[in-house]
Amino acid sequence: MSQESRLEALKQVKGVGPTAAKKLLSEGYTLFRLSHADPEKISEILGISNKKAQEIISSAKEQLIGDQLPKPTTAKDYEQFLDERIIWFSSGSKRIDEIVGGGFRSSSTVGLSGPQATGKTQMILTTIADCICNKGKYAMLIETELDTFDPKRPEQIAMARGWIDKYDPEKLIVVDAYKVKDVATQFYYYEVLYDMAKEHDWDVGVIAVDSFTAMFQRKFKGRETFGDRKRELGRHLSFLEDMAKEFNATVMLTCQVIEVPVSPEESRGGMDTAAVRAQFGTNYMPWGGHTLRHTIGTWLSLEKTRSKNVWKAYLFDSSRVKLGETYFQITEAGITDLPEALYKRFAK
Repeated sequence: MSQESRLEALKQVKGVGPTAAKKLLSEGYTLFRLSHADPEKISEILGISNKKAQEIISSAKEQLIGDQLPKPTTAKDYEQFLDERIIWFSSGSKRIDEIVGGGFRSSSTVGLSGPQATGKTQMILTTIADCICNKGKYAMLIETELDTFDPKRPEQIAMARGWIDKYDPEKLIVVDAYKVKDVATQFYYYEVLYDMAKEHDWDVGVIAVDSFTAMFQRKFKGRETFGDRKRELGRHLSFLEDMAKEFNATVMLTCQVIEVPVSPEESRGGMDTAAVRAQFGTNYMPWGGHTLRHTIGTWLSLEKTRSKNVWKAYLFDSSRVKLGETYFQITEAGITDLPEALYKRFAK
């Protein structure tokens, strides 16, 4: 889309005149970006109140949707639509793929919850290797914490799995942790990746943020910040969901956890060890509250067992399949299944 077309689209937004449209365009805003913008930032750019800025953002969303929304469909037609559209990406473990319904599906969001060293990053990288090697698609990864991503690791996974002839490092687009300073720059790079994919017409299969919640934990501390945290989480998740739908991609988010007993600020006194384990399958719950947990469609909680080489995955939320658990290993090939004899010992 040309600059003139972008300018005209902005001028159609209620409350945005020619001068305001030029200001927004000069700051890099398109109609799509404006529909997901931070009200405080728009208020600052245009010199208006936060309330007026929010009205402009809401109007941009309406403008983006358009006057003619698609008509409702029957369940049968929707099922056919999904059958034709959905692509399945592998976690690396057939048993994990089985409990989540066949793998991680496109046009969806996946949350990976667990303490450090439980396989969250390795599961993302194994899925990325499958995306590039077996689906021929691009993958995008935003690293928010230093030294969690090794550029050679996806290649090592592909090599160990016999996929190296199909692995193309040019199809893995990375935003490294040196670039991500806070939640604002984290969001900014969603926009950058979106623009790059549109400009180059990339066929994107996986969009991952590792760790999605790290910067939020730094910024939002204490009960008084819960309202702001909820709004910012909602803005990030909304943009990522829209990317998942537009690109027919899987969005994978690793999420930090709270160990029980949970602090009163997070739980309001309502969660003890037994309640957390009953709901999440481990003694840890994802940090981020209900906004985060409700928005993500598939949730896996990962946990290290007492065995040196065995980890556990527990599916604690999904609208499509029953909850379940299984065990896995982490090897040079990334996430892998346990040998059958070892699996039977743990699955008793």
